[in-house]
Amino acid sequence: MKKKLWALAVTAAFVLIAGCLLAGASGMRIYAAEAKDLTASATIAPSDWNWVIRNGQENGAANLPAGTVLTVSSPEPVGGLYLVFDTAVSWTLGTPAGSEQRGQDGFLHEYVPVNGAKELTLSFPEGAELCEITVLSEGTLPDRIQVWKKNDSVCDLLLISTHADDEQLFFAGVLPWYAGECGYEVQVAYFTNHRGWEKYRQHEQLNGLWTVGVTRYPVFGDLPDYWDGTTKTLQFGYDTSAWNGFSKEKLVGFQTGLLRRFQPLVVVGQDVNGEYGHPQHQVNVDTLRQALEISADASKYPESAEKYGTWDVPKAYLHLWSEHQITMDWDRPIAKFGGKTAYEMTKLGYACHLSQQYTWFTRWLNGDDGSFTSAKQIGDYSPCLWGLYRTTVGYDEVGGDFFEHLYARGFEPVETEPETEPATEPETVPETVPVTEPATEPVTAPETAPGTAPVSGEETLPGTESTKEPETEPQNAGSRGTALILFLLSAILVFGGILLYVNRRR
Repeated sequence: MKKKLWALAVTAAFVLIAGCLLAGASGMRIYAAEAKDLTASATIAPSDWNWVIRNGQENGAANLPAGTVLTVSSPEPVGGLYLVFDTAVSWTLGTPAGSEQRGQDGFLHEYVPVNGAKELTLSFPEGAELCEITVLSEGTLPDRIQVWKKNDSVCDLLLISTHADDEQLFFAGVLPWYAGECGYEVQVAYFTNHRGWEKYRQHEQLNGLWTVGVTRYPVFGDLPDYWDGTTKTLQFGYDTSAWNGFSKEKLVGFQTGLLRRFQPLVVVGQDVNGEYGHPQHQVNVDTLRQALEISADASKYPESAEKYGTWDVPKAYLHLWSEHQITMDWDRPIAKFGGKTAYEMTKLGYACHLSQQYTWFTRWLNGDDGSFTSAKQIGDYSPCLWGLYRTTVGYDEVGGDFFEHLYARGFEPVETEPETEPATEPETVPETVPVTEPATEPVTAPETAPGTAPVSGEETLPGTESTKEPETEPQNAGSRGTALILFLLSAILVFGGILLYVNRRR
C-alpha cells in the first residue's frame, strides 16, 4: 500500500512540475507585488527639511543650500526613490555600488531605481528646490509614480497647448485616445510657462498628462503666462509678448523648432479666435500657422534646420476650424482605461489641475454639478469639432480620425512579397505625381495624395497598448489560459484519485 501511495505521490508531483513547465513555456504571466511606500519608516537626515519633503504635498519646496547632502536609511530594501522638484537640477545619488549623476533630463518628477540598497545619499547643488521624496520598496510601481520618457525623438502627434489645463479642456479626448488607447508617440508642448509664482501648476500639468496616458515628458516654452482678463485681440497678445522680451519672430522660431525637432505626422493646435478670446491662444495659433509654412525651408531659422533638419508636417488640425471639418467621437468606451471613454479620462486629467477647479472651465467641461456624461453635451467650444487646416496627404474622406491616410510610426503594415504570375505582355505603370504643395485654401472636392496609406477610419485605429508598463495580456493569452486550465484539471484529478484510493483502503 505504501508503495502505491508513494507512486501516486510521485505522479502528482510530476503533474505539478509538468504543469508549471507548461505554464512557463506558454508564457503565463507572474505578477509581482506592488511596491510599498516606505517613506514613513525611512529616516531622512538631517531632518531640517523633513516637514516639507515628507508631507505628501507637491505645493511647497525646501530651498536647499549648496552642498546639501541627505541620507536616506530604510529598514527594508529600497527599490527606488521618487523625487519632485520645483526647479530641475542635476544631482548625485550615492549607493553602496557607487555614485551616479541624476537629474540630467530636466524632469521635475523623477523616479530613480536603486535596486535594494538600504542606505542612500543624495547630494544637491545650490538652487535645488525639493518638494517631496517618496521611498518605495521593490515591486510593481503604483500608477501615481511617474516614469517619464525623454522627449528626444520624433513623435506621431504633436499637441501644442497654450497654458496648463488647455491640453485637457479644449483638446479634451485627444490625449487619452491617441496616447493612451492607441499607444502612439504623443508629444505635448506648452507655448507658455508657469515657472514664476505659479510653480504648483507645473505639477498639475505633469499629473494630468500622466493620468491620461502621456509618458513622453512635455516641453515648456519660455513665454510667461499673462492676460489682463479683458482685451481679446491678437495684437494685444503680440504686444504683451514683446513687453516680456518675445518678438513675433522669436515665437515663430520656437514653433518652427518644435516641428523640426519632433517631425510629427499630425499637429493639433487651438482655435484661431482663442476659444473664449484669450490673446495668448491667438498668438499660439497664429505663430503655428506661420511655422507650418516655413518648417520645410532650410533658409528660415537655419539654426534649427541645421540641428534637426527640415520637416513638412503631413497633417495639421485646428480646434473649431470651419474648413474640412470633422467630428471626433470621444464617447466610445476604450480598453486601455477599463471601459472609460476618452472624455471621462480627460475629466480625471483636468481634476489634477487643483488650482483651476473654481473657474468657469470646470463647469464648461463637467456641466453644472458634474451633470455632463459625454463630450457631445459640451456646447460652446466643443472639443469634438476640428478642421483640417493643412495637408500634404489628401483630405479626409471618412473623418473621425486625425491619422486618416497615415500610419503612426511603429504601426505601419508589414510588407509581404506579392504573389507574381508569369506575364504574357509587358505592363506599363502609370506615373503619379505626388502632392508637393500643402493645401491651405478650401477645395471643392476631397483629394487623396498618391502613394499614401489606405484610409484608416476610427473603427480600425491600430494599437491598444500604452507606453507604460503593460497592463493587458499579449495576443497568445488564450493559449496560456488553456494551458493553465488543463494543468489545474490534471492536478485535481490526480489528488482526487489519491483521496479516493486512500478512503477505499480504509
